Amino acid sequence: MYVRKNTYLCTMKIEPDKTTNTMKQEETYQGEWKPLYLGGNEEICLNLTSEIAHCCYHQGECDDDCAAWVREECIADQLKDIDDDVLKKVLMEYFCDSSDDVLNGNRESNLMRLLWLAAGEFVEQYEC
Repeated sequence: MYVRKNTYLCTMKIEPDKTTNTMKQEETYQGEWKPLYLGGNEEICLNLTSEIAHCCYHQGECDDDCAAWVREECIADQLKDIDDDVLKKVLMEYFCDSSDDVLNGNRESNLMRLLWLAAGEFVEQYEC
């Protein structure tokens, strides 16, 4: 199981603003780690903060946000050791209607699905 201290500091790198051709200022996310267990047998544990959860779970498309966070060290470190078979099994519990996408999807796509799912669970579990 992946364990973190109660607080963390993670800097999200910002892409160039295409409308002004300038780099946006880096944003820093601070907060308290809270664990989230996913899967019927709690096979996967991810630690998130409210800020990360809301970045990855919101109205509209979340794909770009999840893709960016999957690559950030504070999240990537947690995801790197998740076995592909366990990842697919857990995703199938939640996304049974898109089983072909999960089973045939590449690892990064599945990790993005997992992060989106975890972010939604975080918002419902800790903030409702």
